[in-house]
Amino acid sequence: MTAAHVAKSTPRNAQRAAFLATLLCLAVALAAPVLAAGDDDGWSGTRKDNDVAAAEKKIAAEDFAGAIPLLEKATRTNPRNANAFNLLAFSQRNLGDYESAASNYKTALSIDPDHKGALEYQGELFLTLDQPERAEANLARLDDICFFECRAYVELKQAIDDYRAKHGS
Repeated sequence: MTAAHVAKSTPRNAQRAAFLATLLCLAVALAAPVLAAGDDDGWSGTRKDNDVAAAEKKIAAEDFAGAIPLLEKATRTNPRNANAFNLLAFSQRNLGDYESAASNYKTALSIDPDHKGALEYQGELFLTLDQPERAEANLARLDDICFFECRAYVELKQAIDDYRAKHGS
């Protein structure tokens, strides 16, 4: 191979390398949102299963009683799924089963101490139980873990403000 041949082929190899690097960057950029999609507001990095997805639909329709068996199954299937425990507690709380809800929020937070949804909803349970100081502690925790004000922080703060306005404290 002559020097002239190498000189002619180098720009083409450089173009190929640049093209492949661009493709690689594009693939990484497109894959990042897909990988991050399961980690919103405390999903704990676990993949949603069919029972949790079906329960979320029932919760959205305010069918909390219908969501509970699905979430109980999901927590048995994957006892490290903080989100399933959080949603189970949320459903129990909305049906007035505060003792079970408290236990399941505690479990969710033992699995993922930074689970924003569990911190918010547990704080709301504390307000229901007339324990605003405990709700304030959850709000402080959310303030620590949310880089900017996150939805869970804003909603718990509003619930605390509403509670204080109603109870004069």
